[in-house]
Amino acid sequence: MSGLGISDILARVFRLAKNGDRDHAYELFQGVLPQIVFCLQNLELYHHAEKLLLEARGIISRSIVRQASRTLLENEAKHIRFLNSKILNLLDDHGFPRNYGRNAILGPESAVTRDTVA
Repeated sequence: MSGLGISDILARVFRLAKNGDRDHAYELFQGVLPQIVFCLQNLELYHHAEKLLLEARGIISRSIVRQASRTLLENEAKHIRFLNSKILNLLDDHGFPRNYGRNAILGPESAVTRDTVA
């Protein structure tokens, strides 16, 4: 499940860059880069952060990481929550739904249809 938390944003970054709008792609990528850099310090940290982001987006109901040999320190959890709030703001600012869910209408102008990488 890891990687899904920002895959829609990264798909749009790719599509924008591919279509020549590199400035907008760069701006959008800058919004997710702090989370990517922080989370990739350690794979288990990444799993915790990814699950917490999926929970914050309402995609999963609880962020449970199976048998991790490492638990989050309080300052790490606090920083992940801060980074996740920035991702949620980025989603809102750029018209992404926080959760595509079953009830999302996937018309031709939806973010899912528009940003799917072929």
